[in-house]
Amino acid sequence: MAPRSTAPKPDATAALDLAALDLASLDLAPGAEAGAAMQLLHPVSAEPLGITMTVIGQDAPTYRKNLRKLRDMLAKQGETEEDEDPDRREVMRLARLSACAVRGWAGVQWNGEALPCSFENAVTLFSALPWIAEQVGFFRDRRANFFKV
Repeated sequence: MAPRSTAPKPDATAALDLAALDLASLDLAPGAEAGAAMQLLHPVSAEPLGITMTVIGQDAPTYRKNLRKLRDMLAKQGETEEDEDPDRREVMRLARLSACAVRGWAGVQWNGEALPCSFENAVTLFSALPWIAEQVGFFRDRRANFFKV
């Protein structure tokens, strides 16, 4: 067994001049609101499918507004957790959260026809193919996708 090193570990913040850091430069909302293009990948091979989705980030005011509208819509419909089995409820939750983040798409076909981008169509597509909702959600939650240097 090798002896443990007693040398101090390098400080990751040492390279940053923290005294000169203006936190306003780390405002992620503008980039998240502008959105970013996400290439949809095949669920097994990870090959690009030729489908692009414009996704807004979790820090976008529009995303938060969409979430509020979704909650209001569900409350108005009287949807409760007893309405669906737990697996279906989780699929719908992921589909709706991801649909709130999609601003547009190109190249999406469903049953041989072009599918226009709308919240309703996104929920339908994402609930039928949850792997798409997962890709959108992962992209939406990675702040680096929206950070403009």
